[in-house]
Amino acid sequence: MNHISTSKKIIITVIFIAIFYAAFISYSNLEKIVDIYQKMNYLYLIPIISIFIFSIFLRSNIQKILLEQIGIKLSIKENMLLFFAGLSMIITPGGSGQMIKSYLLKEKYDCPIMKSLPLVFFERFYDLLGICIVILATLIFIFSIESLVIVSVLIIILSVLVLIIKNQNFSQKIYSKLKKIKFLSNLLPDDSTFQESMLIMSNRSTVLKASISIIFITLLDGVLIYFGFLALDVDIGYLKSIQIYYTSLLLGVLSFVPGGVGVMEGSFTFLLSKENLVLPLIISIVIFVRLTTIWLATGLGVIFSYVFSKKNSENNLE
Repeated sequence: MNHISTSKKIIITVIFIAIFYAAFISYSNLEKIVDIYQKMNYLYLIPIISIFIFSIFLRSNIQKILLEQIGIKLSIKENMLLFFAGLSMIITPGGSGQMIKSYLLKEKYDCPIMKSLPLVFFERFYDLLGICIVILATLIFIFSIESLVIVSVLIIILSVLVLIIKNQNFSQKIYSKLKKIKFLSNLLPDDSTFQESMLIMSNRSTVLKASISIIFITLLDGVLIYFGFLALDVDIGYLKSIQIYYTSLLLGVLSFVPGGVGVMEGSFTFLLSKENLVLPLIISIVIFVRLTTIWLATGLGVIFSYVFSKKNSENNLE
């Protein structure tokens, strides 16, 4: 893995994000946004951070379950460090940068990259599945054409992916075509390690356990989002809050823009504008919610990724 190239990409992405947020804030009234944050109820940060930490622990447990299915057993500490290392790359398109976990497993535990690579796919799959189910549940009580369209598109995509995984012949055909693509030919081996791991991780018991867990986690994260609204003295209800947030999040994922930056914020702002909120308040909510979700996760991921890499380097020296 080219660390220099990866570092450059991360720096460019961070600069892009910083420029976007500067423009995003300047679009509204900076003084009013500052005033809103000064009046914010910061006591909500206590339950928000608590829920965030608990959610991270639960998500890391899904990672542990999936890895154990393919014979990779990590301690709770090792599993958490690996999970946080993956979070450092969550701002990549579709979260694809989390494949760094396969590289780290190869370096530290000599696990073949193609054996653990399906882990990233299934983690993202379950994340999207949980969001889709939660949005569908909110539509029973609060109808939104935007949410319905977006979740319908995602359900179709996820259904196609399931068919590809379960149909070995079809999966083999797709795999063969991918091998013909020049830049992928060297990355995809001729053995069936990747496909075997995909089938193992998709067994009924694992799917059921992971699906139930991710739905609970998604609803729990929804409480965090709702508290973010309440901290800024905005109460549009728990269901409406998570429906708007998760719909915007799915749009960001579909855009394949790093971290969904721009697309997620734009759709979040648009949907909140329908609630008759003033623009400075809307932008304050969007920024605060993003800071306490993806950006907090990314920041902690970068820190723990450094710790993981440093520890690995020290062990190699010994």
